[in-house]
Amino acid sequence: MWIALLLALACGDSAQQSAAPAVAQPSPPPTATPAPVAPTAAVAAPNVEETAPPTGPDDSRWTITARGDEALPELAQEGLSAQDLNAAGHRYYQAGDLYAATRLFQAAVALDEEHALAHYNLACTLAIARRIQGSACGVIEAYQGVILHHLERAVALDEGRRARMVEDEDLAGLRGLIRFKVLAGADLRDTEATRGLLLGAHLVDEPQGAFGSLRHLQLDASGRYAIRWTAGARAANDGKLPGPEPSGRWVVRGDKVELQEGPQRTELRLLPTGALVTDDKVVWTEDPAECDA
Repeated sequence: MWIALLLALACGDSAQQSAAPAVAQPSPPPTATPAPVAPTAAVAAPNVEETAPPTGPDDSRWTITARGDEALPELAQEGLSAQDLNAAGHRYYQAGDLYAATRLFQAAVALDEEHALAHYNLACTLAIARRIQGSACGVIEAYQGVILHHLERAVALDEGRRARMVEDEDLAGLRGLIRFKVLAGADLRDTEATRGLLLGAHLVDEPQGAFGSLRHLQLDASGRYAIRWTAGARAANDGKLPGPEPSGRWVVRGDKVELQEGPQRTELRLLPTGALVTDDKVVWTEDPAECDA
């Protein structure tokens, strides 16, 4: 019965963490890289308000109202523990104040980097903000890599978070990512598992300045691949294709992926981060260029 209860709970946990998964107050479910990043205030400008555009029945409950930390009394109060800050963040989360909840969870993580619930809750509020804002850019900076970092830390510190994250609707927007699926338990040593991960992936090359990624890799179920130029690449080349678009066959063996174009062979390895690398150099990634990054 306790296991069923834990899996039914949504984000915004405030309970004291322990060796077993913590029990927290339930919240209504909204429908809708990778080095550790220190929590920072996600303020675009003071006194700016954004109301969540409805992308699902419950998204109207969220507001994102930026204000200085002095407007959040918990951040000014001395002597509060990470657990106190996490609990305060949970109250703001329950009230639909996404900005304040995010700031309190960030403060909790900054005070105690090993607080599993604060990492998990911060991942949740950032994921919601990313969905509501339509991108990482906004009043709350919600970069995909940062969200997944906090989620990975939560699971590393509390194994119970792994099962929880799979069911959590706050994190639904991440479920298609290789990095999320591997964290949920996908085994890269399994050839069919790796193939399935790649078939659903959106893989691009490393961002190139203001134009972002210039190429993306398409892998289809028939075993064919194609490398296409992005709109940014065309824009950088006066609307023309900068060069040929190679294609051929792709083969998977465990976590190894081979691209075959005639006699040419390119062997890549899929990492748990969702990157395809060769000789430890990232060739393709599912972590996009965002904002001014």
